[in-house]
Amino acid sequence: MTQNEVRMSLLKRLAEQAMSDQEFRAIAGKDLDGALERYDYELNERERDLVGRFHSGTRTTAENAGLASIPGAHDQPRGRR
Repeated sequence: MTQNEVRMSLLKRLAEQAMSDQEFRAIAGKDLDGALERYDYELNERERDLVGRFHSGTRTTAENAGLASIPGAHDQPRGRR
């Protein structure tokens, strides 16, 4: 594995946790790097960049849709509301 190889299994595990773990989402919403460290995700530079861009994109999308101000808007994955 190269230093900047994207580990899809790791990113899939991270995405699954982000969808299912309310505490993780709450921490990541305030401090993504802190959440990654607290939950023992050791990402290389490329993976961290991808996660950061995805995180920023989902936050911007939620804000544009007016969801950021709705309590609990991010508490459950899509399809479970």
